[in-house]
Amino acid sequence: MLEQNHVDILVSLPPSALKIYRIIESKKKVRICEIEKNTSYSLRTIRNALRILRNTNLITRIPNIHDMRRLYYAPKRI
Repeated sequence: MLEQNHVDILVSLPPSALKIYRIIESKKKVRICEIEKNTSYSLRTIRNALRILRNTNLITRIPNIHDMRRLYYAPKRI
């Protein structure tokens, strides 16, 4: 079960960040291009939502060892 603090954070998120968080949570590890394919959001909206999710400690960035220009995003463990 989710902690109350986690639930409060999820409720306060904008709709775009919540949708992107659900995608990241379901796939466990995604890149921005995968999020863009699964949503109708612009790249600017996606990056803004990712920034919000990182600032609230819901997701983390994982560097791609094969190509350091591309990052993966994964949910943080509670």
